[in-house]
Amino acid sequence: MSQLLLEVLRDDLPADLDVTTDESLGRIAQEYLSTLLTNDDLFSLDNHVSGPPVDIKTLPNRQDSTKPTILEEIAELDLQEHTINSQLAALTYKHKDLIIDVGHEVDMIGGEGVLQLMKEVDQLASATQQLSELGSREQAPSSSTITAESSLESSTTTTTTTTNSTTSVAVPAKLYTQIESNRSILANIDSVLDMLEIPTLCKLCILQGNYQESLEISTMVQSLLIRFPSINIFKTVNRQVEQELQMMVKGLVRLLGGNLKQGNILKVFQILIKVGGVGSPALDESTVEPSTTSLSVLKSIYLNSRFHFISSSLDTLKPLIKFNRLTYLKRFIETYREHIFNTLSVYHSIFDPLTDSNDPLNERSSDSLVIAQFIKSLVALLTDALLEHYPRLGDAEDASDPTVEISRQAHQDGVVLQILYLCKSLAKYHVDFETAVVWAVCYDKELISEADWMRNLKKVKRFR
Repeated sequence: MSQLLLEVLRDDLPADLDVTTDESLGRIAQEYLSTLLTNDDLFSLDNHVSGPPVDIKTLPNRQDSTKPTILEEIAELDLQEHTINSQLAALTYKHKDLIIDVGHEVDMIGGEGVLQLMKEVDQLASATQQLSELGSREQAPSSSTITAESSLESSTTTTTTTTNSTTSVAVPAKLYTQIESNRSILANIDSVLDMLEIPTLCKLCILQGNYQESLEISTMVQSLLIRFPSINIFKTVNRQVEQELQMMVKGLVRLLGGNLKQGNILKVFQILIKVGGVGSPALDESTVEPSTTSLSVLKSIYLNSRFHFISSSLDTLKPLIKFNRLTYLKRFIETYREHIFNTLSVYHSIFDPLTDSNDPLNERSSDSLVIAQFIKSLVALLTDALLEHYPRLGDAEDASDPTVEISRQAHQDGVVLQILYLCKSLAKYHVDFETAVVWAVCYDKELISEADWMRNLKKVKRFR
């Protein structure tokens, strides 16, 4: 076996070692190879893979000085890989919002931005090449004479006259301007990045409910746009900020449909008024009409949202119909009295300070029209409820206690009295709610007789 192995390795030996001709050297080589072939420990893997079971949790805390086996090294590498992956996953989850925002920004500016950057790099390379060529020509020894040196600074044109021909090299001033502009941008790159992050900052303020700060950001961007109207980046940032404000307005309008307290409603409309520019001093006559239009729109938005809120509140009372119609009608009228009064109170708190004192008649007519439509819709809901349940008051199914005789007239008078108190509470705001109700239930639908209405009206006057 050693002889065969020696013949195989003979071609790889140095030229001065010839084991074929030198018998002593060949004998020594064969003995050495025989020793290697008979050494069991050399070819055994037990020293590398054998040992007690490996616990990967205890590998980093090993205190012994023995050489680790191959399995231990593999387990330790797997543990390190698992630790690194866990850290990367934690960092990714922690900064997921930043990663998403950066991805959106890259997708938005990636196409045009990369092309523009490549174009500017090519222009800079071309400018550098032209400047180097110009410098080499000025430094090259020749028999030429340079003329018109005094006009070099003004026209940026160098004319070189040689003995055989005349060569004109023109360096455009636009090139120098672009180089200086790029250099200025690079020197103020932090400020440029801060400007590009303004829309994201505005969105973050809106998401956190800091609406006043988002308006201040919009005001700052508009002031920059007024000062520098020719800079496109300001136009882009202003357009993005306006989109964020539009989303904010939609969210605030949706909030008005919920059960907001009076203070929160006032805060919402303070923001909406500032966004719409309502009530701001007019710079010229052309801005007066848009402000008036925006004010009318806000009034309609407010009353429409409160109408839907009152309607949804009444829907929650419908399960009471199965138990007692009288209770349902009383709770219906109580809900009306509470929410209509609050709605009109907040309405006047918001819009009365914005009324144009120079044209009070026009403003009052606009208010009267909007509120009249609001009252008309509410009277229609009340009339429908009375038509369905008022004639059935006093039926056996409405009796809380079947053993007690129920007076239909007493129940109906109780409902009429509640309606009268509702009308009197709204008279403070000069709305014709009582007139509309009387026409609807006494004359149009003939649900309540005029005599019953007048009889209960006398009770109200006597108690007051």
